[in-house]
Amino acid sequence: QQLITDIAQLVAQGTIELTGSSAYHAFLPKLPVDQVIRQVTLNTEILRKYFGKDIVLRGFFPPEMAFVPSLVPVIKDLGFEWIALDERGKHGARVHHRLFEDKHGIKYAFRDRDVSYETVTGEMRSE
Repeated sequence: QQLITDIAQLVAQGTIELTGSSAYHAFLPKLPVDQVIRQVTLNTEILRKYFGKDIVLRGFFPPEMAFVPSLVPVIKDLGFEWIALDERGKHGARVHHRLFEDKHGIKYAFRDRDVSYETVTGEMRSE
């Protein structure tokens, strides 16, 4: 409970930004559109229950970073402005620039695999 309270405070202060996703870590590229909408909407409802009904979710994090272009109109229609993708998420080639905007106005933020790995394994240190 304290962790949720602490995160809610950081969100309210604007220190961190929560992202949307699917409620049950669903592999979105394999779901029909109505189920993608259901998963994302349910996740948003859960986040609002714990972190406030007024939170704004601008970014979207697809589970497993699984992405297909057909998800773009769905994610955009649900109100998201940007999508987090793996650095090889654009045409399978490693992305050297970290931000990209497509013709539909959706922005993409590409994660750096090395930094992600170091963060998850605890190898990244702040000192």
